Amino acid sequence: MRQKEFELQEFKMLHEDKNQSSDRYCLSATWFRDWEAWVCNKAREPPGPINNKGLVVQRPQGPSLRPNMDHFKFSEDIWALFLSLYGGGPEVVLPAEGGVRVTTPRPQTMAHLRQRLRVRSLSQREGT
Repeated sequence: MRQKEFELQEFKMLHEDKNQSSDRYCLSATWFRDWEAWVCNKAREPPGPINNKGLVVQRPQGPSLRPNMDHFKFSEDIWALFLSLYGGGPEVVLPAEGGVRVTTPRPQTMAHLRQRLRVRSLSQREGT
């Protein structure tokens, strides 16, 4: 299976999964549209690393989403899929209890996510 097809299939499967935490992970709309164009064969090259830096502004009381900044909100699994494939960051989370949490993904987390994705990919191939 080609990489584009795999990514699109994974995204659709995870997007339909209703057993997800209520925390939402923000993703730059510009980056997501670049990815979408690539998997839909409207762009020649895959997007580069995720760049969420413009989504957040630091306020005295802590980080906050930048007003009027276009972004999408996804589950942790979808965020993990994109992060494991493309890297980048920062991780911008809207916890269920409110507020904004901003962290830089650690290399150990990235390695773990890539392994989890690889295992799931192999098990799906064996099942088809």
